[in-house]
Amino acid sequence: MKRLRKHIFTVTLKIVQSNTHALMAGLLIAWAVILRIWLVQMGWPQMDSDEATMGLMALHIWHKQDFPVFFYGQGYMGALEAYLGAALFSFFGPTLFALRLGLILLFALFLLGMYLLVSMLYTRNWALFTLFLLSLGSAPVLTRQLVAVGGIPEMLMFATGLLVLTLWLTRTYSRERLLRGWRLLAYALWGLLAGLGIWSHMLILPLVGIAGLLLLLFCLRELLWGERSRC
Repeated sequence: MKRLRKHIFTVTLKIVQSNTHALMAGLLIAWAVILRIWLVQMGWPQMDSDEATMGLMALHIWHKQDFPVFFYGQGYMGALEAYLGAALFSFFGPTLFALRLGLILLFALFLLGMYLLVSMLYTRNWALFTLFLLSLGSAPVLTRQLVAVGGIPEMLMFATGLLVLTLWLTRTYSRERLLRGWRLLAYALWGLLAGLGIWSHMLILPLVGIAGLLLLLFCLRELLWGERSRC
């Protein structure tokens, strides 16, 4: 029995040591999420008229009265935050807390994307430091993250996801393999993120253009013919 306990402890210790950065990243993301949940629970920041419109959209979706494509009164900014709010209304009721909880989820995914992006470009230690900085913020920054007025949180998440996928696709490109499997899925996900990002807010267009240009520069044969030339 002692040997078994010692073996389990040794294996657990090795797993923890080999995944220290991932664990630290998870803790930092959890800290950022808990901080924002606490602020929202305390009623900060105050609600404004634009957020009331988003809440009204979420209520209409929740009651199946309307399924808006764009923010009411506008023809360019998507209604993703309203749909997230409507989904969360089913669990927490039609409250401001539930509406803003969707933004916190988007921000957590943005932090995860930033950790992956900075780890791929630099080092995992630098990625952890980046997460630490992003987990904090001044009052204006936190306000933009927690007020459901559309556009900003989802745009950050989609842009970061696009850059992560673009970097992975370009770094793993090889002329000697057929286009299939995970790469096909990655291209499909890239298109989905680009489309949802443009639908959410057109300010993402420059980042979509840069990411697309990188794919054209490094993966052109794959995009045109579906396989890599051996030359």
